[in-house]
Amino acid sequence: MKTSKDSLVTKLAFLSVSFMLTSAYAVQGALPQLKAALHVTQTQAEYLATMPAFAVMIFVVLSPLLQASLKISDKQMIMAGVTLVGVMGVVPFFNIQNYWVILASRLLLGAGFGLYNSQAIALISVWYQEPTRAQML
Repeated sequence: MKTSKDSLVTKLAFLSVSFMLTSAYAVQGALPQLKAALHVTQTQAEYLATMPAFAVMIFVVLSPLLQASLKISDKQMIMAGVTLVGVMGVVPFFNIQNYWVILASRLLLGAGFGLYNSQAIALISVWYQEPTRAQML
């Protein structure tokens, strides 16, 4: 099925990137349980919630530089980001009790979000003209 860039499905696909970014904060409600289960301080537990945001900020900036230095396409960069999110998102599922492994997985989860978020923003700027571009961004 070929879709037009102006179709509702295509626009929703671009906008779903923003929804995915908010999923990194889903652990905030479980911070007391994480603190108890991992035997860490409150500050360390809060790092689990905020670490993806730091990585997103860094990798949104680094993504175009990585893409240029590795000479890969937008699609490959998006695929790398989505793969990183998929793999790192399930690491804590495997009953890992090591705080540092979980923290690293959260950092890499944010890196994956940053890789494909910057590409989505760039593609919106390329595909759409005003006023649709402004609405999408």
